[in-house]
Amino acid sequence: MLTTLVPADGTVLMLINGAYGLRAKKILDIARRGVIVHETPEDTPPDLAAVERILAATPQITHIFAVHCETTSGILNPIRDIARWRRSTQRVFLLDSMSAFGALPLDAQALSVDAIAASSNKCIEGVPGLGFVFAAGRARADRRQRPPRSCSICMNQWKNFERTGQYRFTPPIHVIVSFHQALTEFFAEGGQSGRGKR
Repeated sequence: MLTTLVPADGTVLMLINGAYGLRAKKILDIARRGVIVHETPEDTPPDLAAVERILAATPQITHIFAVHCETTSGILNPIRDIARWRRSTQRVFLLDSMSAFGALPLDAQALSVDAIAASSNKCIEGVPGLGFVFAAGRARADRRQRPPRSCSICMNQWKNFERTGQYRFTPPIHVIVSFHQALTEFFAEGGQSGRGKR
């Protein structure tokens, strides 16, 4: 998500309060993307007033990144407030929801989240091995207009799906089948709606 949707001339405001925020920063550092960090302790959400000051004082920020539920401590970050900044400042909001997706309610359209990264395991309870990104048209369109600076598995796979409906190379069939079964059980148990067979 990060190397695909953040262009080479982009700058990301990283809201960090744990190991996965730090790892995301390392990914962007290696990819040579611009990074501005707002870091708080592992048990502390972002300082909302400080973030607002950073956004107001730093017009070169193009993206805001946050971890939905930081695994290090289990802290739940204030994604509604972050989404409000996205709407008011027109920055692209990138959300790592690996440890929350499927367990916590998440209405991407209502929140105006531009991209969400999740996986087949964790709260959906499939097996590890399938990562995916939901990306809104605005986030994808910006990437299409700029030449890639990395071999993005995410972007190349998406383009191949659009063209052929198939994986580029050998698909992880056992992971896909397991994920399908996990989703079937998730929805049978009520999914995000709370309705279903118990």
